[in-house]
Amino acid sequence: MTTNPDVLTRNLDDLTKNLDGLTRNLDGLARNLDGLTRNLAGLTKNLDGLTRNLAGLTTNLSVIPEQNEYMFTGCAWQSLAG
Repeated sequence: MTTNPDVLTRNLDDLTKNLDGLTRNLDGLARNLDGLTRNLAGLTKNLDGLTRNLAGLTTNLSVIPEQNEYMFTGCAWQSLAG
């Protein structure tokens, strides 16, 4: 079987270009995955902060009735004393 050296050379050039393109695409994919990892870490941090804020809000809301009762009792005592 005979092969045309020009065709073989063109095919090898095309293969090289395709491999270069694949390498660039894989590099881009790696950068995108790094960015995604950073974004997910940031999201996790934000969700942790939100959880802490909601826990604090829940605590604050549960304390309000006690504070109101204390303030009312204090005002009543001041009225009686005054």
